[in-house]
Amino acid sequence: MKVINLCLLVVAAASFLLTTANANAVGDFEDFEAYTDAEIEQMIADELGEGEFMGVDQLGLYKILLAGYKGVNGTLCLIDEVADIMLSCTGYVTDLATCTGNIPTDVKAVLKHITNAIDIGSEITHFKTELCASKTRGIVSGAEKAAKCAVKLSVKTLSMIRQVSDAIKLTGLFPTKTGNCYVSSTKSVVGDCKAFVPNLKSCVTHMTS
Repeated sequence: MKVINLCLLVVAAASFLLTTANANAVGDFEDFEAYTDAEIEQMIADELGEGEFMGVDQLGLYKILLAGYKGVNGTLCLIDEVADIMLSCTGYVTDLATCTGNIPTDVKAVLKHITNAIDIGSEITHFKTELCASKTRGIVSGAEKAAKCAVKLSVKTLSMIRQVSDAIKLTGLFPTKTGNCYVSSTKSVVGDCKAFVPNLKSCVTHMTS
């Protein structure tokens, strides 16, 4: 049921952008500057906080994501990848519940980031009613709504990347005495998490108009 629901949300995502930026406004949407560079940098800083971000330029990664979210096919692909990671992370939570004994402190630290990623993914996949829901009564063009939505999705996706990246780092700190059940469950989700950013980039690389 979760798989079906997430698939429906992915389809709804592309439909929402198509109807928000109608056929006559698509070009305007792609060129529309929703926020200044300073505003975007502040949004990213507020969302991610301090600390190293995977050793890469977070603004550069943001621009890659934004290019994807400005296209319908790109949005469809990016949110599909978000949904896949949500399913993998949810499976990890379920797998841990089958392990015997108390969850080790090191595993709990990873679990915290994994559950954070699930929560952020939910915001992304439900963006029509959450991130991009209209909060003003004023008249706003479809191009402006879609452009602002693309920015918010890009920033929130960066936040999700941050959570899975931090989870990956922490798995390297597991003590050798960590139970096999916890280790094997964690290895599975880490593999999916490591593929997250490359898969997102691939969405943009292979995106067609």
